[in-house]
Amino acid sequence: MGEPLDGNVSGGVEENNEDAEDGSKSDSEHEWSNFGQGGPTTSGPAHDEANEKGTKTAGDNDQSSDYQPSEDLDSMSSSDEDVKLEEIKEKARHCEPLWAGETIYEVHFNGRQYTVSLAAASCECRQWDVTRVPCKHAVSAIYKAKLDPEKFVHKYFLKETYIRTYSQMIMPIPDSSRWPKVGIEPIMLPL
Repeated sequence: MGEPLDGNVSGGVEENNEDAEDGSKSDSEHEWSNFGQGGPTTSGPAHDEANEKGTKTAGDNDQSSDYQPSEDLDSMSSSDEDVKLEEIKEKARHCEPLWAGETIYEVHFNGRQYTVSLAAASCECRQWDVTRVPCKHAVSAIYKAKLDPEKFVHKYFLKETYIRTYSQMIMPIPDSSRWPKVGIEPIMLPL
């Protein structure tokens, strides 16, 4: 999971208007100006003619042909999972882990006892099994083993997974009036 992410984000696109006074585009404008890259405007007679004249068409840009999310993902706000894990770490201070053997721990909390298996990424309370984020019992056992709780969070929540997931452009869906007709009568509401 890494460091908590911080920075100022407005509407999902970071604003950077340092160069706006000299007529150049802000970072957010530059991202949106590249939206059409790779589309039909990047080839054909109009594009070739523009290149011969040294002018740019709508599809030209200085970036590679693969769409890239914001270059500075560290500027994104802290994710819910980062915040949740920090809260869980605080609660784990009230648990008492006892090493049972290998990667198994017996954790006492509020007069109850829970079995935690670090190797199986499982706790008897089942919270870790369901959410894939260590529960307070697991975090206390992880600390007892002198390990880092972030290493036990499922890869689904990692920054690298986020980058891979959103590295490709998601095409917008056309208006419902343009959807193909399938020949099935609309479903009527129950009376």
